[in-house]
Amino acid sequence: MAEAREKLAHVNSVVFVESLDSLESEAFDYVFCLEVFEHLPEKETTAAIAEIHRLLKPGGLAVIGVPHELFLPALFKGLFRMGRRYGDFDARLRNIIAAFLGRPPSQRPAMDLYPGIPYHFHHLGFDYRALERSLRTRFQLLKKWFSPFPILGATLNSEVYFLVGKSVSTEASGAILLVE
Repeated sequence: MAEAREKLAHVNSVVFVESLDSLESEAFDYVFCLEVFEHLPEKETTAAIAEIHRLLKPGGLAVIGVPHELFLPALFKGLFRMGRRYGDFDARLRNIIAAFLGRPPSQRPAMDLYPGIPYHFHHLGFDYRALERSLRTRFQLLKKWFSPFPILGATLNSEVYFLVGKSVSTEASGAILLVE
């Protein structure tokens, strides 16, 4: 929060809140959630998806961005990580091979980011396909693309983005929520 306040201090239209509970339901036309879900355990993932759904107006859109940690990207990232911190969870050959084969380790280490807030510090083991299934429980998946080279699909890209919509169209008022 301190970093966001510092970097966005010059932007008058940004409002900071300590808790999403203080935000009115169905208040936003757009929500951007980038580089968050790979760090959340399953229970927190479900709660975050429900919260995005609560905050979006009917007809609202959310862009969700996460790292691609499977197949060739997992191999490349894993080998790089091995060179930097061999032996860590995300820098063990066994875990890297499992992610390369599309079967990432299901038991990812989690620690408390703050008391009572579990957090996965490592990206390896995150499976965007499970997130996609979870998003589909609450939203309509409008588009999925890989980045930075969308034409290559899942082959050599390091990120995955989802554009999801909340059912029932309404007029847009321009309110946006950015979650990082």
